[in-house]
Amino acid sequence: MTAWMELAVRNTLRSPLRSLQLILVVLLITGLVCAAAGIHHALGRGLQQAGSEQVALVMSLSSEGSPERSLLSPQALSAVAALPGLSQQRDGSPLIAAEVVHHAGFATATSSPRQVVVRGIDPATWALLPGARLITGRMPQHGEVLVGSHAAAAIGVSPATMAVGAEITLDGEVFLVSGHFRAQGHLEGSEVWMPRDAALALTRRDGPSILRVDSGEAAGAVDLLSLRRADLELMVLSEADYLRDLSAVHRPLRSIAVAAAVLALVAALVGATTTVAAALAGRSCEFACLRAIGVSSRTLLGLVFAEHFLLATFGGALGIVLALLLLDQWQLPLASGTLPLAVDGWALAWGAICGLALIPFIATALSLPLLARPLPESLRSS
Repeated sequence: MTAWMELAVRNTLRSPLRSLQLILVVLLITGLVCAAAGIHHALGRGLQQAGSEQVALVMSLSSEGSPERSLLSPQALSAVAALPGLSQQRDGSPLIAAEVVHHAGFATATSSPRQVVVRGIDPATWALLPGARLITGRMPQHGEVLVGSHAAAAIGVSPATMAVGAEITLDGEVFLVSGHFRAQGHLEGSEVWMPRDAALALTRRDGPSILRVDSGEAAGAVDLLSLRRADLELMVLSEADYLRDLSAVHRPLRSIAVAAAVLALVAALVGATTTVAAALAGRSCEFACLRAIGVSSRTLLGLVFAEHFLLATFGGALGIVLALLLLDQWQLPLASGTLPLAVDGWALAWGAICGLALIPFIATALSLPLLARPLPESLRSS
């Protein structure tokens, strides 16, 4: 067995250019499949699993489920807070965060104008987003902001321009970056946060955009309020339903990612098939001579499989390493923020399966007709 593996390694080195071509094809296949699987998972289950059924999002009826377009009446907060059965904070007040969501113009001394999502937050926001935490700096005071860990990538600027102590301009007003936060698994990680009162002043609003409510045992009461208080024009969605709707909106993008990967995969396989077929045709004389001295066709078939499996293993390993280095945590831009692309075990498994399986099986399938010919015929044609 060891001798045959050594022979397989030697055969792969006989034509370095052909071997390099196949390694690059496998690398491309593995990387594309990992990327497509990661995008499909991030916009599907990854986005849907980030929401909680217990957390309700209260928005204005005219917003059509978009927090950026929502504007609630100032009375909405007191009406929701008066509902019995809501989860309580330590001080006994209802666990509600009144937030302002706004697309602001962003600029620094070294960057051109861009757009960023600004969120005015309450202290309760941290409790209602379990994955959110302060990672550097301190909480913002008047004229200060917190910057999400993925905000620089989402905006397309250098992280240094949004470092702690840097000054940024939002809608023409200058703010000091007091710290950075991370919102693991949430779209909010690409936003800029400031105190709610500062966001109200920046946007010149008199009421919040959304209410984030831990409904506790009062989920039905929050829904009922939207019907009883028609004057407030409220709509209520659970956080999980909101993210499911957002995932459904991005379903075409998931399909496009998969279709693009499939088309590139087909193109790569066509090129690989041509390369393998030409290489096998050039070895017909070698195979005929080996069969003439007693080597079985089954053994030669295994040798061909082993040669291409070695190349596929090397190319697949490189593809997985590059996918982890270049694609993992890459920021996928969406209208509502950015979502980190997680190249997890599921995406790596699909990449490894496609990368390791396709080329060896193509080579095996192409060598079957060559090795199935009668030996006299093979010797004459060689």
